Amino acid sequence: MTAAYPGAPQGGQWRPGPAAPAKRRSKGPVVLLVIGALILVLSLVAGSPVALGPPVSIGGIFSGIDGVLLAVLGGILGFLLLLASIIRMVVQRRRTA
Repeated sequence: MTAAYPGAPQGGQWRPGPAAPAKRRSKGPVVLLVIGALILVLSLVAGSPVALGPPVSIGGIFSGIDGVLLAVLGGILGFLLLLASIIRMVVQRRRTA
């Protein structure tokens, strides 16, 4: 893989190993980002809108929020039931003793 961007070193082979950390080089509006064996050449233009990832619908956002709330409320309910059962067990032991 040869680095092919403006200002690249002559004959610039830039190939890090698979466990290498991400490296970033920039020359003006062009950025070369290397993560493992993946080489990204990005051209940055000021003022242009950028969207990373697919569009997310309102229903998808609400589904995510509902899932988090359900998990939190389920955890709280489980803790309250555990607390109530411990209190009940302590009260029963005091009555029989």
